[in-house]
Amino acid sequence: MIWKVSVRVMLALIAIAVVSGCDGCKFMLYMFGDEYKTVQPQYKPGMEKKKLAVVVHAPHAVASDFPRLVDDVTAAVTAEFRRCVNEKASGLKGVELVDPRDIKVYKNNNLDWSIADRTKMGKALGADYVLFVCVVDFSTVVEGSGMLLFRGNLLADAKLYDVSLPKDKAMVWPKTTNESGSFTEVFPPYSPTADSDENTVRFMVINSFKTKLVRKFHKHKVRKDEDERPNPALAN
Repeated sequence: MIWKVSVRVMLALIAIAVVSGCDGCKFMLYMFGDEYKTVQPQYKPGMEKKKLAVVVHAPHAVASDFPRLVDDVTAAVTAEFRRCVNEKASGLKGVELVDPRDIKVYKNNNLDWSIADRTKMGKALGADYVLFVCVVDFSTVVEGSGMLLFRGNLLADAKLYDVSLPKDKAMVWPKTTNESGSFTEVFPPYSPTADSDENTVRFMVINSFKTKLVRKFHKHKVRKDEDERPNPALAN
């Protein structure tokens, strides 16, 4: 009896899918198919068994408004890399991360570090690769709202350098039009909110950024319809 009911339900769903067209087919895939796809890392050579330094910079205007931002982004990105390494993510197996405390010491001892040769920087840190991240802009409150509307915005550019290569050839990612080191993260995604606080939107926007950045370097799965969703950061 249960089997007959299940067949009837299945036939009814198939009929709905046929009548509904594409949307119905997507629903059927969601219910009974694999709704995820595998995405390959953008940096194909990978960094397996290499040492990586995550170096974060922010312009003075940003850093002065958010004194802990550079440390928070550094810690978040480094922790995400370590999590993926521990899970033996393809492209990151055996990767060792330079301690953020050692990077901070290097910055304090080299006042021109933000414009320094990335290959020399990496060698000084004992790294094989340098992932240089510049947080171009950051905010947590909607300007003009009187601190009543909260929305996290983070704009960043990232570049990966292979320390073993000559200075003019050291940047190995992004290299093609299919690769992008630019990020625009927004939380909440569609509109500001009064039902939150600065710490929450700050955490959420940094968390989204570190996940998307690290995914550029390891194989991962995303929903099949992810590319079809509008990017609210670009729509506003």
